[in-house]
Amino acid sequence: MQENKNEIIELFKISVTTGVLDIDSEYWINQFYQHKSQNLSAKKSNKGGYQSESNLYYFKEFFPLVKIFNNLFFSFEENPNLKLIELWFNINPPGTFNRIHDHGFLVTENSPNLSGVIYLKTPPNSGDIVFYNPVNSNLFYPFSPSLKQYFLFPKWLKHSVDANLSQEDRISIAFNYTFI
Repeated sequence: MQENKNEIIELFKISVTTGVLDIDSEYWINQFYQHKSQNLSAKKSNKGGYQSESNLYYFKEFFPLVKIFNNLFFSFEENPNLKLIELWFNINPPGTFNRIHDHGFLVTENSPNLSGVIYLKTPPNSGDIVFYNPVNSNLFYPFSPSLKQYFLFPKWLKHSVDANLSQEDRISIAFNYTFI
């Protein structure tokens, strides 16, 4: 009689990379408030907060920010075909949040698309970023971001940001890369 052998197969392993980026938070926060004072909010995943347009890489004052993110991404993926396709910032005052969303899905021949977020201001109780299991959204993984912490993840991975329960703004920068 043959004995049954069980095998465990991981089907849905998803990587989220996190770290801390050396960035001048105060400088960029000031740039964002200036930009916000002259531009309307985009209406995407934000509920009550401010989201800039996603083409900040076209604005001269944000060119140094593009360089910072290119350096970050190229440290993980040395590919000359890697290209920043969206860059925006979020300002979430107390009580605001970002609904569950993804950054789209576009398959390329070389690799899946990559998204990221870095937190420039994270007062205590300003809201966790929550990543959802793609098969069962009842399974999720919350992270309480710290100052200058970044998360890199597949563009299609659903996520949200909980309500800001602090008395200060939460500020982050989000971006999408693809291979061309």
